[in-house]
Amino acid sequence: MKWEDLLINDILNNLNTNLNGLSDEKTQKRILKYGYNELIEKKKFGALYCWERSNGFSIVKATTIAFSVCHVSNIQLL
Repeated sequence: MKWEDLLINDILNNLNTNLNGLSDEKTQKRILKYGYNELIEKKKFGALYCWERSNGFSIVKATTIAFSVCHVSNIQLL
């Protein structure tokens, strides 16, 4: 069923409502059944994190490798 192809009255009937909206009683029942109409904010990741994930590489790994190479080569970093 394509909503855009239906008449307004058919849409209202399918949603069990009318042009005045839901009654307080119906609203409370739907909130109990479906919860509040809220979007859950997802954790945002930065560009560096996304790049690390896509390349399978991390700053921790890079730092560990750099210190290991410097230690084996007897190079002072500071």
